Amino acid sequence: MIQNIFTDQLNYHFVSSTIKKLFDKLFINNSSEKGAIIIIHPTYIFVCPLTKPYNYYENIPLFAEPEFFAGIFCLPLLETVWPQTTQSKYIENNNCIDILKTSTKD
Repeated sequence: MIQNIFTDQLNYHFVSSTIKKLFDKLFINNSSEKGAIIIIHPTYIFVCPLTKPYNYYENIPLFAEPEFFAGIFCLPLLETVWPQTTQSKYIENNNCIDILKTSTKD
């Protein structure tokens, strides 16, 4: 969700209250078990809920990074861990669109 703003509105109180309003619209709260990506720009505030990890690595959840939403993808190079036995030494998770879909889908 994107909220357009004007540069003269860019202060702590305005940004904080705008983010809280966007969280309410997206049903992001302490009990919802959702996180959020927040990008603050002089002309807009972008908020996207993160609902679940796109993958796990040694029981550590992996979530989409903020730059993914700008089309900049830096994916971790994850080595396979026993008992995963594959031909590759690394876990392949290079479908960037699927990562965004998985991380933001309810």
